[in-house]
Amino acid sequence: MTLRVHDGDRVDVQITASSVDGVGVGESPLDRFRVEGAYEGESVLARVTFVGKRGRVFAVTEEVETRHPARRDPICAEHWFGGGRCTGCPLMTLGIEAQLERKMKALVELGLPVDEVRRAPSEFGYRFSAKRVAFERGERVSLGSYVKRSHRLASMNDCAVDHPAIAKASAALEDFLSALGVPAYDPRSDDGLLRFVWFKTDGERVQTLLVLSEPNEALLEDLVHESASPDVKAAPFLAGGLFAGVLPPSEGNTMRPKSFVHLLGPATLKVPIGDSLHEVGPLDFLQPNPAVARDLYEHLLPSAGGSSAVELYAGAGLFTSRLRERFETVLACELQPSEAAQARGVQAADAASFLKTVDTDSSCTLIANPPRAGLGEEVCEGILNLLPKRVHIMSCGPKGLRRDLDRLTSSYELESLDAFDTLPQTPHVELIAKLRRRD
Repeated sequence: MTLRVHDGDRVDVQITASSVDGVGVGESPLDRFRVEGAYEGESVLARVTFVGKRGRVFAVTEEVETRHPARRDPICAEHWFGGGRCTGCPLMTLGIEAQLERKMKALVELGLPVDEVRRAPSEFGYRFSAKRVAFERGERVSLGSYVKRSHRLASMNDCAVDHPAIAKASAALEDFLSALGVPAYDPRSDDGLLRFVWFKTDGERVQTLLVLSEPNEALLEDLVHESASPDVKAAPFLAGGLFAGVLPPSEGNTMRPKSFVHLLGPATLKVPIGDSLHEVGPLDFLQPNPAVARDLYEHLLPSAGGSSAVELYAGAGLFTSRLRERFETVLACELQPSEAAQARGVQAADAASFLKTVDTDSSCTLIANPPRAGLGEEVCEGILNLLPKRVHIMSCGPKGLRRDLDRLTSSYELESLDAFDTLPQTPHVELIAKLRRRD
C-alpha cells in the first residue's frame, strides 16, 4: 500500500520542475507534490497544507536545503518566506532576470512566441494603485490582502512593491481608524463597517477611497471634520483627496461592482496616466504600474489612423481619447462605464452585444483590452462577423489570449506579439497581440 501524507506533515521533496508562479513540482518517497516557493533543482523541507485526489499533495516551503542559483532572500518584510504572511509576490525569492526568463519560457510553451519579456524600469515601489482589505487584528484595524487559497488576511504595511507614499498613507489610516474604533467588515458574520480601501497616488500625494458595507453618518462626519482640519496635510491619506462609498456585501470584494453608492468626495478623481493627470471614477480600473502602462498604451496605439475604430472593454475611456486623435469615428463600450468614461463617449454595453450593433466599413481597426479570461467565443465570433482590417489585443491572461488567437486564426494572421513585465515579483505579464486580416 502506498504511504500517504497528511495536513501538517513535513516532508523532504526534490523539485524537478516549477511553474511560472513559483510552484515547484516534485516527488518524495511518499507522493507527488506541488510546493509553493520552490524552484526546479532544489531540495526543500515542505509542510503539507492539503492532500488532494489522485496522489496530489499541496505544500509550502519551510527550509531550502539545496538552492536554485538565482534564489535570493525576500526583500519585503511582509513576504511569507521572510516571516510575514503575505503571498502576493510568489517570485520575490528569485532574481529578476530569472523571473523574466521563466515568464518567457511559459509563454513559448503556451504557443505565444516572444523574443523577450520587456523589463519594468523598477522592481520595487512601482505600484501606484493598491487595494487593501480591512480586517481586525487585536483591537486595531489592519489593511492587507488575502493569503493565497485561504480566507485568512495578511498585513501589507511594509509592502515592497507599493509606492512608498501608499505604504505611509496606509499606516496612518490604520492609526486613524483604530483610534475611532471603526470595525472591519467580516464576511463570515456579515458584520462590521469597513470593507476595503483603495489607494491611488501621483507619486507624492495619495487619494484614498474607503469602501463601506453600509452608510455611517458618524464616520462620515469624522472624516469630513478631519479633512477640514488645519493639519490635514500632515495626514498622508488625506493629502490627495478622500472618498467614501458603500458596496453591499452581496457584491463580495469585486473591484468592479454593479451597485457602488458614492457617499463622500467628488464623483471623479485625478490620477497619473503617463506624464499628466486624468479624471476617472473612484472605482475605474487603472494599470497599477504607470511607467509600464505608458509603454503599453503607446505600443497598443495603431501606427496609422483611419476613418473608424472600435474599442471593446474601454474602461475609463482614457485610451478612447487617444484613439480619437487618430480616427474620424471611434465607437467604444464598457459593461459599466463610470461618469468619467461616459463623458468620453464610452457606451454602456457588453462587448458581444455591442459588436452586433456596430456599423462600420471593412477598413476599421478594432482594439480590445479584455479581462484575464480573454475575449471568449461569442466576442471572437462577433469580430469575425465584423471582420475589421486590424485587431489589436492587450491581454493580461496568456491562456485566454492563446484561445482567442486560435478562434481568430481562420481570418487573421498574427503580425506581432510583445510581452511586458507589468508587475515584477509576480507571475503577471501583459501581452499585446497585433493581428492583420487575411485579405
